[in-house]
Amino acid sequence: MIISLPLTEYVSFSFQELLELELKRAYRGKQPFSLTLLSFSNGTQADCSLLVLQETLRDTDTVFRHGEASFLVFMPMTNKEGLEIVVDRLKQSLVSRDYLDDNAVHTDFRAVSVTFPEDGDSKNLLLNRLEERAKNI
Repeated sequence: MIISLPLTEYVSFSFQELLELELKRAYRGKQPFSLTLLSFSNGTQADCSLLVLQETLRDTDTVFRHGEASFLVFMPMTNKEGLEIVVDRLKQSLVSRDYLDDNAVHTDFRAVSVTFPEDGDSKNLLLNRLEERAKNI
């Protein structure tokens, strides 16, 4: 599910609301989840990459627009190993799109991630760790 604008056909949750809800589910079900921040070099690359995200991510993953050139991706029931697979698949999909599309320019992006509960067991701790990792790239 993609949630990027308040006026879409999708149910609109804020990222904060979804994170709080999913933290409760993760605690109750003892299930991991992962958050990834995908940052592109500009808004045009981010916009062009949205279709690749839709095609590559699972239906249960949720993408939020985060500024002009980045997305936050929430992946329920995804541990560190699963997260690595998803990020690698995204990289391959973006490279393939660049290779197959004559008009595409090289897509430059960075991905930083955190996983519950390994990287934190609260909303603030997870978001702080994600922000720290984003600064260190």
